Amino acid sequence: FFLKICNMLGYKSKEKGKYYYQIDTYFPSSKMCSHCGAKTKKTDIVLIDTDVIPTIKDVTKVLSTTTQLLDASKITDASLKKTATHEIGHAYVRYKLNNDPQIVKITINAEGVGTLGYVQMESEKTLTQSKQVLLNKITTFLAGMASEEVFIGTFENGNTSDLETATRIALNMVTKYGMSEKIGSIMFGSGQEEVFLGRDFTTQKNFSEETSGLIDAEVKRIIDTAYRRTEEILNQNMEKLHAVANVLLEKEKIDGEEFNNIMNS
Repeated sequence: FFLKICNMLGYKSKEKGKYYYQIDTYFPSSKMCSHCGAKTKKTDIVLIDTDVIPTIKDVTKVLSTTTQLLDASKITDASLKKTATHEIGHAYVRYKLNNDPQIVKITINAEGVGTLGYVQMESEKTLTQSKQVLLNKITTFLAGMASEEVFIGTFENGNTSDLETATRIALNMVTKYGMSEKIGSIMFGSGQEEVFLGRDFTTQKNFSEETSGLIDAEVKRIIDTAYRRTEEILNQNMEKLHAVANVLLEKEKIDGEEFNNIMNS
């Protein structure tokens, strides 16, 4: 992982010689949940004990001793199976929805901070995206959770980042990109603040509670439709998905070429 110091001067506490820093930890490309290339971020507030303003070296030293890393010895076989099922779901739906899925690697190795597995993708080369491309992305982000439900019968609480990203794409489609037939080609909000659901826009007082409710309903419709689509795709070829998941469990890591060969066999 690498670090970004968000507040170089930090802020000094009332206690002499104590400085607090906000640190954003970004996973590099190999640690991205990168169906869309978005970086995964973890924020820490760290305390530096020093009589002078601390250096970056001081900050990173403290962070390296206070940030929890995954303990591989505590990862169970059941957890690995769930992780393999989750990641293969992402990869398979990506494979089905794209002529060139651009999968570099799928792994269930406990590498890095806070992740049991990931699908590494090639970097995107386009700056703009169509409505269908965005819908495909939402479907792919939901595929890990859906795969757990389809193959294991339930899903666990490790899907927060996927759900948040899928919801934000859907929200932007409705409120910024004019991609909702029900809402129309209108942009809501100033575009400068970050929001999560339509009701957050009401603080700007530029449209009614009724419109806010329509935004929420439309975002939910997009997510629900994408989730059903994901389940349909996963149910189309369960035998092959089991096969590639077993290979991943055995090897713990497969590259894009091997994944494509299994899918095409």
